[in-house]
Amino acid sequence: MSKTALVFGSTGQDGSYITEELLKFNFNVYGVSRKDTSYLCDNSQYIHVKSDITNYKFVSELIKKIRPDEIYNFAGITTLSEAQRNKDKTLAANYFSLKNIIKSATDINSKVKILQASSSEVFSMSNKKINEESERTLSSDNFYAYSKNLSDQLIQEYRSKGFFCNSAILFNHESPRRGEASVLGKITSSMVRIKFGYQSTLWIGNLYTSRDWGYAGDYVNGIRKMMKNKKPDDYIFASGKKNSLLAAFNFCEEYLNMKINWEGDGINKVGLNDKGDKIIITNPSLQKSNRSGLVGDSSKAMSSLGWKKNIDFFDLLKILLDHYYQKYK
Repeated sequence: MSKTALVFGSTGQDGSYITEELLKFNFNVYGVSRKDTSYLCDNSQYIHVKSDITNYKFVSELIKKIRPDEIYNFAGITTLSEAQRNKDKTLAANYFSLKNIIKSATDINSKVKILQASSSEVFSMSNKKINEESERTLSSDNFYAYSKNLSDQLIQEYRSKGFFCNSAILFNHESPRRGEASVLGKITSSMVRIKFGYQSTLWIGNLYTSRDWGYAGDYVNGIRKMMKNKKPDDYIFASGKKNSLLAAFNFCEEYLNMKINWEGDGINKVGLNDKGDKIIITNPSLQKSNRSGLVGDSSKAMSSLGWKKNIDFFDLLKILLDHYYQKYK
């Protein structure tokens, strides 16, 4: 008999990858999101439910109706700026919605497995690699991190009561499904568009900003390993290395056979084409977060789950560039 999974945020990057993975293993998957979806509708074992995660009554009734064996929560407010502007909405989407999901699910099935997607934002700044025991930021100055920390504490509370509840702490991860609004999506798509003459200039934040970036597919693979593990726990998924925006531009330049002539230093650095036109202009005010130095330590996931990353930073850039090259050629 097929198992049933409930995926909140099923049309997003991570939700869509986990949905595909579950369908491969003959799960009946209910995908919940505010958006309509079409790419999975031809699979008879996928049922899309259009709803908001903060519709607590509807979510609770859905859980009672389908009685899922596994629940994955990727929904909620994910941008730092929106979380800071709309604190009540953020708590409703990122914390109280999870509380509703867990209570509704555990009331009817004590064996249900629950996965909460957490974030590297929950940790305090550090020059050391971040592991699961690293110090967390408890300040509401970063309200997104605050809401995610509350959710992680809720997961730990229910796990201490014997329920199979996990938090997957995901460092920056991207794929073509993340879209062009993400920083690597913006860089790779813009470089392709500039090459083909569809765009003249790209404004970007500090070129020396560096982050720990990984491939979403690798991290979703780790999430499945968490849910198949005998015991629930919290795990970090990260590349373990950080790379700068400048390194990304240099790779794009070589991969696309373009030429960027850099002028200036520091935050005043600009990129020019062979004609002397400015094609890359830096503006540090565009930088959305100052948490560029955090690097994750996935040793626990590697030793306990047998997880490993298959795609490094430059392989990720290749995937993105190939995707946008096909899109815009």
